[in-house]
Amino acid sequence: MNKTMRQIAADRGVSKMTVYRIVTREHIKGRYGNDRALHFDDTAEQAIIAALGRDKTKNNRNRDHNSDISSDTVPDTSKTNLVLALNNRIESQQQQIEHLTRLLDQSQQLQLMAENKLKTARDFPNDEPESDSEPADDQKHERAPEAPGKH
Repeated sequence: MNKTMRQIAADRGVSKMTVYRIVTREHIKGRYGNDRALHFDDTAEQAIIAALGRDKTKNNRNRDHNSDISSDTVPDTSKTNLVLALNNRIESQQQQIEHLTRLLDQSQQLQLMAENKLKTARDFPNDEPESDSEPADDQKHERAPEAPGKH
C-alpha cells in the first residue's frame, strides 16, 4: 500500500518536514500520484521508519547527555552561589560606574571654568597702557611753518 509523506508523518507522530528531510538525506525514491503528492511503497516506507528510529535514538542520547552535563556540572547550591557572586560583581561595577561618572563630571566642570577664564582674558586684555611708540589718533604732529624772510 502506497503512503504519502503526510500519512507516514501522521502515523509516526512527526512533522511532514521531518519525513521530507529523511527522504532527501537518505535519497529515498517515491512516485508522484494523481493528487500531486509523493507516494512511497512499503520498502521505502520501512526505510523512512528505520531512519526515523535512528534519528530519535540519536536525539534522545544527545538530550540525555546534555541534561547530564548541565545537572552534574552545577549543583543547586553552586548555582545559588554563582548567582550571588554575579550579583556582587554587578553591584561593584555599578559603584565603579557611578564613581567614574562623578570624576568625568568634575573634569568637565574644570574644563568649562578654564575655557571661561581664557575667554575672559581674550575679551579684557591686561590693563597696561599702550606703548608710547605710536601716537594717539587725536594728537597730530605737524611741522610748524618757518618764519619768512631770512635765508
